[in-house]
Amino acid sequence: MVIAKVDSENRILIPNCQPGDLYEMQQVAEGRLLLVRIDNPKVAPMMKQASLDAIR
Repeated sequence: MVIAKVDSENRILIPNCQPGDLYEMQQVAEGRLLLVRIDNPKVAPMMKQASLDAIR
């Protein structure tokens, strides 16, 4: 079992996570939370200027 401590800004450090990870928080019971990692949707890359010029 991993024990985490809340800092002065009400944040908890979750081991093995990366900045930008999304989690769904579910309250299972009084005082018990379940975090479920949600996959980030991949954003399509923006078109390069050469591609935009070719369209015009």
